[in-house]
Amino acid sequence: MKLQKTQLSILVGLTLMSGLASAATFDRADVRYLSPSEFAQRQPEDPQKEAFGPLNFDSAQVYNHYNPDTSLPKVEAYMSNWGQYGRKWSPKNIAGVYDTIVFSFMAMCGTGVGDSQITSAVESLQKYACNPTNNPSAKDFEVITTDPWGDIAAAIPGMVGLIDWQQMEMPTLMQKWYQGQNAINNGYLGALKKLKQDSPSTKMAFSIGGWSLSEPFSRMAATKANRDIFVESVVNIFSHYEMFSQVDIDWEYPGIQVGGNSWLPEDSDNYKELIKELRIALNNAGKRDVKIAIAAGAPKDKMDASDLRGLVDNGVDIIHLMTYDFFGNEWAEELNHHSNLYPGGDWSVDTSVSYMIDELGIDPKNIYIGYANYSRNAAHAEVTSFSPLRGSFEKPTHPDSNGIPTFDDGRYTGGSWERGTYEWYDIQQEFLEINSVDGLKMNNSHPGYQLLTDKEANADYIYSENGKFFMSFDTPRSVYAKARYVKEKGLGGIFNWMADYDTGYMVNAAREGLGYKPKAGSSNIDMTNIIYSCGENITREECIELTNLGGGSSTPPLGANAGSDVSAQFVADKVYRLDGSASTGDDIIYKWSIKKRLVEGVDPALISLRQARSVSPKISIPASVEVEETIQIPVKLEVTAADGEKANDTVILTLTSGDAVNHKPVAEATVDKTEVVHGTSFTLSGSGSSDPDGDALTYRWRQISGESVELGNNTRESITVNTETIDNIDHALKFKLTVSDGQASDTSVVEINVSPNGGGNQAPVAKANVDHSSINHGETFRLNGRRSTDADGDTLTYLWEQVKGDRVNLGDATQSRITVNTSSLNNVDQPLTFKLTVSDGQDTDSARVSVQVSSTNNGGTPGGDFEYEYPTGFGSYVDGTVVKFPGHGVYQCFGAWAAHCNSQGYQPGVAVDPSHVSQQWKFLHN
Repeated sequence: MKLQKTQLSILVGLTLMSGLASAATFDRADVRYLSPSEFAQRQPEDPQKEAFGPLNFDSAQVYNHYNPDTSLPKVEAYMSNWGQYGRKWSPKNIAGVYDTIVFSFMAMCGTGVGDSQITSAVESLQKYACNPTNNPSAKDFEVITTDPWGDIAAAIPGMVGLIDWQQMEMPTLMQKWYQGQNAINNGYLGALKKLKQDSPSTKMAFSIGGWSLSEPFSRMAATKANRDIFVESVVNIFSHYEMFSQVDIDWEYPGIQVGGNSWLPEDSDNYKELIKELRIALNNAGKRDVKIAIAAGAPKDKMDASDLRGLVDNGVDIIHLMTYDFFGNEWAEELNHHSNLYPGGDWSVDTSVSYMIDELGIDPKNIYIGYANYSRNAAHAEVTSFSPLRGSFEKPTHPDSNGIPTFDDGRYTGGSWERGTYEWYDIQQEFLEINSVDGLKMNNSHPGYQLLTDKEANADYIYSENGKFFMSFDTPRSVYAKARYVKEKGLGGIFNWMADYDTGYMVNAAREGLGYKPKAGSSNIDMTNIIYSCGENITREECIELTNLGGGSSTPPLGANAGSDVSAQFVADKVYRLDGSASTGDDIIYKWSIKKRLVEGVDPALISLRQARSVSPKISIPASVEVEETIQIPVKLEVTAADGEKANDTVILTLTSGDAVNHKPVAEATVDKTEVVHGTSFTLSGSGSSDPDGDALTYRWRQISGESVELGNNTRESITVNTETIDNIDHALKFKLTVSDGQASDTSVVEINVSPNGGGNQAPVAKANVDHSSINHGETFRLNGRRSTDADGDTLTYLWEQVKGDRVNLGDATQSRITVNTSSLNNVDQPLTFKLTVSDGQDTDSARVSVQVSSTNNGGTPGGDFEYEYPTGFGSYVDGTVVKFPGHGVYQCFGAWAAHCNSQGYQPGVAVDPSHVSQQWKFLHN
């Protein structure tokens, strides 16, 4: 799988043996997580500082239960063996969720480095599983665990505990590896064993290789002797781990030179020999039921170089077609989708599948397409057309000290744990609001970000015009559409990369798109409205047709939607209307009824329900009826499809009587920029509007003066307006916002001045950044004003000034970027604030930025600021203990991993890899 820019560098990041992630890798120990609103990650933080990222289990888990159906295509998922570390993920919720779970990754001894930015998994093999001291029987090309600690010893929350301490030695763990699953009750292999016990129908597979572990494949496949070692070890795994019934070979990529991976023009022929020999060996070992799967690149050149048809003819049962990563900010040349169903660029799911079936003659049942539980992002993006997607982006081209590309200010493209990639649960937390009534929509956390849909490519994405940030990702809607495509094409199934990132919404959508029926009586979430949620640039009718793969004849599955609960003031004889228009199905019939036994505050026999067979019934209560102060009327909607299938939903109408009166809402219209230049955009926002009664508000924007501009959907809370369509002259534009709570309304007016582009000098815009917003005393930081801009293209001059805190030496304060050292400051906690003024020769602008300096004085024994000098006190260190490590500095034990302060492999100056000292030791000073 291509998505291994971070994960494998975390692979063994928290083992007790010692840190393994190379200091040059981009892993959780040295990357600060920034929210999407900041859109570009900064330089990696000081590795001595704790810097955790987002966690899946901070999101609600909504895995539905579906009836098994052997006639339908299958759903598979890759699962990492490193998610237990930084992400703290556990597969505790996925028993029975997938048909097959593909455990990733195992690898071959003798693997060399293929990608110089991802070395930790290779280092792990060399230092542990394939090290003769730990494993005297290890042979090159033997398939083996990549992480003995994580796979065999670690505690997996909610599943298995930590191995007994007497069995933690590496040679003991490797003995357990060869003994097989009967000897293993801990780590991820123990967790898989438990999953299989809890869900016997779920198949278990293991994957070999992946992006950073593919280096030796060509060397292995080139000779019969090497292939024999590989094949024998795979057969042995099946013999010792009866839970496995499928192997997945992830060779990236046969016949193509990629990075430092070995390759030969004869790779495809050798690959076919390998598959044939593996099939024969499995059959001879009584493993005829074992499936052989491969992961294959979706672009045509990769398919041709592999000879996919030849591989199938020689024994491959399943092709996991990696239909994602079509776009990535560090390798793509044009802005595009990364997992689009239909053509929207050079690649698409349909392009690849059609080629495999129509040109290569591969049986559709052998093909599984992939969907992505993560995004591919781009910074400095300009989208010029929503559908079809057109636009541009800026690639990071300035290598940092580790050779990783950044922008000119030292920032990376924003991501969760990997540059340029947000994981689904993180997108869900940061961007989205999801429920069964309203479906999926953007939340209010990031104004200006839009959910959009490309109708041509059948793909969704998020874009911020102001932030210039682009995110291509799969949604439950696009996953559902892909699953329908799988069913219509007669493919074998659908899979995802990877289970670690899902919270249930994505796999639920896959199941429903394939036609699986929810189990009756289960506490399932209704996915209908979530699935039929498209971008704001297309209508609901277009969304339904697109999600059902067009043609107009397809209809969404039957679903009743009685609308959101309604609260209003009671007025005798007033008509209250309900709305079932969000229900879905083919030629559905509506039937509304009052749940009389649940009515409160009024005699249910006296409630009038009219037009009960319509989409929008009327409810009223006569004036002669006695009512209590609060009335609750549950109303059931039952919808019936043409084939007799039924679905229902309930809405509650709450009416308040007595002295309760409706209070008028308060409208507040704002704009992000009151002065703009012709051709640029501004955003109108009503987010500050409120209602004293807490009533839901509706919004309507209207232009009341000035040359008309396009408002698009003027009923949204916030709208973005572009000035390109009006004349390039001075304008004063006024807009009125009307908000209503259903009974009363209020208005607010906002004004924007538009100046001509090129007419007169335009003031520059100052932007001040700092590479570290929080540092320790004695450390340096860099102030950066290079993101400052001038619309006229004038040359800017810079002036930095300190406006708060003890004085530091700024050096040449007229440079756009200056480095500041804090050694001259008093060693106390204090904030430092700096002001940047930029000038274009006529006008100026200024911006401020702050840095928090932390004292390195932490108390301690008289005459020193530490409690122990290592190795004194070793074995008694706890959270907060300050220890001096001679020659390496003074550190403080801290955090959830403080117990590891008493493990030899984690000590400063002792750990094989210093980057993992930071898991439990905070550097204070030298």
